[in-house]
Amino acid sequence: MRIRTASADDAAAIAGVHVASWLTTYSGLVSEKYLQSLRVERRRKIWDSILTQLPPDQTLIVAETEEQGIVGFLHAGSSREPEWGYDYEIYAFYLLADVQGRGLGRNLFGRMAAEMRARGRTSLHLWVLEGNPAIAFYEKMGGRARHTKEIQIGEDRHTEIAMVWDQVRQTGDEAAIVSSAAECARVFPDKRTLASFIAGLNRDPKHHIGYCGEDADEIEHTLEHEFSALDASFAVQMERGELIGALGFDIDAGGRSAEIWGPFLSCPQDEWQQRAMQLWNRMKNELEYQVDTFYGFYHEMNRNAQQWMLQLGAELKSTEVVLKAERPLPLSHAPPSVRELSPLRSGEFLRLHEAAFPGTYRSGPDILERMNANYRVFMYEDENGLQGYIYVEREPEFGEGRIEFIAVAPSARGRGIGQALLQRGLGYLFEDPRIENITLCVRADNEQALRLYRKAGFHELHRLRFYTIAAANWTSE
Repeated sequence: MRIRTASADDAAAIAGVHVASWLTTYSGLVSEKYLQSLRVERRRKIWDSILTQLPPDQTLIVAETEEQGIVGFLHAGSSREPEWGYDYEIYAFYLLADVQGRGLGRNLFGRMAAEMRARGRTSLHLWVLEGNPAIAFYEKMGGRARHTKEIQIGEDRHTEIAMVWDQVRQTGDEAAIVSSAAECARVFPDKRTLASFIAGLNRDPKHHIGYCGEDADEIEHTLEHEFSALDASFAVQMERGELIGALGFDIDAGGRSAEIWGPFLSCPQDEWQQRAMQLWNRMKNELEYQVDTFYGFYHEMNRNAQQWMLQLGAELKSTEVVLKAERPLPLSHAPPSVRELSPLRSGEFLRLHEAAFPGTYRSGPDILERMNANYRVFMYEDENGLQGYIYVEREPEFGEGRIEFIAVAPSARGRGIGQALLQRGLGYLFEDPRIENITLCVRADNEQALRLYRKAGFHELHRLRFYTIAAANWTSE
């Protein structure tokens, strides 16, 4: 689920929600004759006109799910009755019946509240038909009934109730201007600005997150190609037009997991935790139906993030060491038994990968799907089959290579297979003259592997702490 600003292409979908909501909400309140006279095409023309001429003081946002598309919308703007002393008004607010009770209404209201506050508006009112069950929702959001008036719907007279908010309260994520990437350009920065902001903070160990690099070009490339839907993956905080905070999620839809990019915050120390939680609260409602497990990966000097993990109920799983090697690096030739993975050995590779790295961020099938000219799997093979493998990735445009996974079957250890695989992987990565350095990550308590890598010429770059958050157990403030 995501909340975003409506576009001109959304008129038909909004009209469909509008009519469907009337049919379910007002059945028994409004005459059946009138309800049956409603036409989506007529509403589409109205919404098409609104969307193409939307004044700058108005908000028109939609809620959509991956399965159904647009399932709700909210339209608001300057009060049409300013003499009452309320400066903002919700003109229309509808959700399909089958998605109510899942937090979408609250999310739409929260986004609208953030936008009205950004425009300097603090008080609000709306009209709702007497008997509409949404009245209970508005009361829960802090509204109270103040006025009534008579209106004509079809051939019948009805009573409408004015719900009012003297001061729209802050509910966590409305306290700052918190926005998803779907916000208009005046609020959300472009990819380059976001990448530069992340890179600048990530070079400092006190802000470092292990999932991101330190080069703005590489981060921008990742945002462009690895995030399938950036507009549903990031929240930001802006202050006086400047980017001061960002929190993103690299989502693995198939694995129902996400790597946490951030929080990246440029703010006073005493505001860090509050702002981090605002960003989290903004995004978690959109991700709770997509993600079961979140992964955090923070430098041991990033105390703010570690404290934040504890607040969210995260579990510390391990401490990891990031190692780096640069040219020139002495290499030895790997034996003939080390060669590229054969399709005939794919099943053995998948079994070894799952046994060596259960529940890891990159599944075996995912690795096989990613293989190309720069992403390769090499295996050690003998008469008994596949005894080990190494998976490496190189990014020539950024001068970097990575050893992502290396594993040896337990029954084959102690035979120098790990060393042979490592030399083959290094040789492949460095055979491209554009590769200047190679990184890898290993558990801090794996002394045997650390000795192997240090002997091969790697040196320690970072120590990071790896956390997991189960969505069923997450907390927020």
